[in-house]
Amino acid sequence: MFTPTAYGAGRVVAEYAEALAEDGHSVVLIYDRDVATVDPRVESIENDLIDAGVRVERIPGLTGARGLMSTRVVRSVSGLKLDLLLATQLRDAPAMSVLAALLRLPFIMLVQNPPQFQSGPIQRVLKRSVYRLAARSADRVIGVSSEIAAQLAPWRRGPTVAVLNAVRVDEAVIDAGQRAEIRASLGVGPSDRLLVCVGRIHPQKDPLTLIDAVCSIHGSTERRFVLVIVGTARPEHADLAAEVRRRAEPLGEDVVLAGFRRDVPQLLQAGDLFVLSSLFEGGPSLAALEGMAAGLPVVLTDHGSRLTEFEEDHQGRYVPVADPERLGAALAHYVDLEPAELERQGACARSYVETHRSLSDARRQFVEQVELHGPDSSSPGRSRPSSVRTLIARWRSLGR
Repeated sequence: MFTPTAYGAGRVVAEYAEALAEDGHSVVLIYDRDVATVDPRVESIENDLIDAGVRVERIPGLTGARGLMSTRVVRSVSGLKLDLLLATQLRDAPAMSVLAALLRLPFIMLVQNPPQFQSGPIQRVLKRSVYRLAARSADRVIGVSSEIAAQLAPWRRGPTVAVLNAVRVDEAVIDAGQRAEIRASLGVGPSDRLLVCVGRIHPQKDPLTLIDAVCSIHGSTERRFVLVIVGTARPEHADLAAEVRRRAEPLGEDVVLAGFRRDVPQLLQAGDLFVLSSLFEGGPSLAALEGMAAGLPVVLTDHGSRLTEFEEDHQGRYVPVADPERLGAALAHYVDLEPAELERQGACARSYVETHRSLSDARRQFVEQVELHGPDSSSPGRSRPSSVRTLIARWRSLGR
């Protein structure tokens, strides 16, 4: 089960689904039919998956515990004749583990973000218990970073492994003329610096710290710079988006709130620096890795999932989370950096991704982990651990 998008976590799942299909497995990706009405990008990635030999099924009402536990959904998923069930979003993992138990299927969790329990105290205790039971019931838990694997290990009796986030490193997709055109469309002059942030307007990404950091150095650097933020806000974060606009207003044309763009790879290659001010991530951000793959040095917040073997002032810099002063100082450093040094660090960033974050390696590792629990290694009709029976009882009590 996944949300099919051409970016972020959805893109990772699509890559792994394609890898399984290429390895000869029959892959079915299921998601809620309503997702397509919320995100028009679903259609394009769905077509790509179908072309790669992946079967895509939309099942209405699939999202959430109540939907997954409904008789109609259980019957629909049962009709797919699956050998294994894999949850790709932590929020759906408890209900998916119950669905796996009802269908007597092996169950794998792919965890792309660390568990967050930001609700009231009673809800936090309940959520933690239910997630822990789901993790314990899973045949295998795969984290996208070593930090996530270590965080979930105490919840488990079985293995918790890491398949590290990775991205493609493509050849240049724009020439010098196209680069100049993209920059000009954003109001960036030949000697200006273009700073790029790719991330939804969400509390996790902490866009207010980024805006405040830019405000703190605006007009004080030798070179002019423009910050473009690519990303949209969900309806529940409309207030945050409004506050971002309010704080950015005094910066005029030097901050561009670009919303959704289809040309992110081209935009990255037209940029000079990638920046992200996240409070937390499941691992090094996919967007940051894509920026590095495009040849940009990065300024990132040190939220606990640092890139291993990352060298300061070679691939970029880390700054503390929620610290606009330190973030602003790092941005000012790169704005005024000599072009040759900026280019050198960008080349180091790209080389880092090629060496340490190869998507081909990640795809292979993921397939190997899934095959450990495929039909050749585990019978679909086996009994489930007692913790799953406990989890079923909990979900049924919650539904009353």
